[in-house]
Amino acid sequence: PEVLEGDERNRRYAEVLLRKATATPEQRQERREQLGLAPTPREVVYEENSLRLYRFVRGTEAATTGPPVFIVPSLILRWYILDLMKGHSLIENLVEAGRDVWLVDWGVPGPEHGEFSFETYVGTFLRRCVRQVRRRTGYDAVQMIGQCLGGDLAVMFAAAYPKHVERLVCLTTPIDFDDAGLLSLWTRKETFPMEAIVAGFGPVIPAEFVHAWFRFLDVKATVESYKMLYKGVLDEGFMRGYSALDEWLEDKVPMAAAAFRSLICDLYQENRLVKGEIEVNGVRLDLERITCPVLNISAQLDHVFPERSVTALNERVGGPVTYHRAPTGHVTCVVLFPQRQETFLRIAQFLS
Repeated sequence: PEVLEGDERNRRYAEVLLRKATATPEQRQERREQLGLAPTPREVVYEENSLRLYRFVRGTEAATTGPPVFIVPSLILRWYILDLMKGHSLIENLVEAGRDVWLVDWGVPGPEHGEFSFETYVGTFLRRCVRQVRRRTGYDAVQMIGQCLGGDLAVMFAAAYPKHVERLVCLTTPIDFDDAGLLSLWTRKETFPMEAIVAGFGPVIPAEFVHAWFRFLDVKATVESYKMLYKGVLDEGFMRGYSALDEWLEDKVPMAAAAFRSLICDLYQENRLVKGEIEVNGVRLDLERITCPVLNISAQLDHVFPERSVTALNERVGGPVTYHRAPTGHVTCVVLFPQRQETFLRIAQFLS
């Protein structure tokens, strides 16, 4: 940056790239605090292992309305993409509308969590969290929102314990993994050495490995993101939104080895969810067991999970389905203006 002192755009661009390349975990945490990420007030009401159960607090005295809303985020990305910044937050939108919002923060798995599979997350931890919500609110069923792979966990829970889910929202959630884009191709059992990977890494699959492939799913978009940064680097409004999303993207999460095996072997290689071959606590997860109303939201420009993988849910559940295709990408449906407003509105209307 100091070499480019006379060129403000190039100097600022160089500063951003240098910070991205050299920031320590402590500096990144400080940056997230400076940006005000995850701004909606919350309290921890339950903890177990690395897991925390949050209840979000409304700033006014107005009573909440309707059943509790329980959010299940992805296992491999941090939950606060749903509460990124003030005015850019699905959680804030729901809380300000008077809803009683809860969320499970999966935390960061350590070596002691290596045996946690999808069945563990659904049949043990998710079940315990929903029980906490039911006890504290007096409602016997929750309205559940699952985001990304968290949507798969939500679908599994709704199929295993249908009486405890009153409504279900699936947000860019893959269901049929038989032809789910490039990740299906790259993880085929004949070319993806699962056992060698687990043996090499041990009980926790590093975040760098889990997330390395995402940048190659849409190489053109990866390159164009730098062009977009260069054009907008002098715009403070643009940089605030860009920096918030970038810090979230860099806040990567590793995976327990058993959960990684569940994702690759059970879903991508065997496609067992859509076939009804997964069991949770002895219950076979036939998707027809989901009889509550379902809102299924896909993203038209999703480079991670194609629309055909998401829409597979529509004809397989036992209850009524409302389907919406957002004209956005996988993440931008909840952060990009004005498209996020349409997503927030549809979710709010469905839950009410």
